[in-house]
Amino acid sequence: MTTTMTSIGVTVIGSIEKKSFVYGKIIKGSSLYQVGYPYVGEAVLKNQDKIFSYQDLLNLRQQEGVLEMIPVGSKGILYEANQLAKSSKLIFKENNQAENLTQSAGPATVLLVAVDKEVVPVLLNDKIPIKKIGTFIREN
Repeated sequence: MTTTMTSIGVTVIGSIEKKSFVYGKIIKGSSLYQVGYPYVGEAVLKNQDKIFSYQDLLNLRQQEGVLEMIPVGSKGILYEANQLAKSSKLIFKENNQAENLTQSAGPATVLLVAVDKEVVPVLLNDKIPIKKIGTFIREN
């Protein structure tokens, strides 16, 4: 991949109302869905219509039963799924359909959505793949 420009890092510091803070809210039996596919490099440019937008994120966040969401970057889906589990003192158990869990998702091309076990998140954009990749269980 040819580099045509470089960038800088930016740090943003802000505040949030306690009632809006959603971290460590996942419960035993919750499901984890993968929204999008892990793209890197030129694949990001070629598949822009298959990458979730900010509007998609907002739409998901407002759906009943959505507990937590986290974008996936260079560390991969499995890393972020385990971080979600750890924040709620649970373990992430992947299912048989889970694939590419350790592949980089580049500049946040995948969104993980944890939901109540009976909930299936819905996207308005049908070009973006969404699939259940696992559940959260208690430690033995």
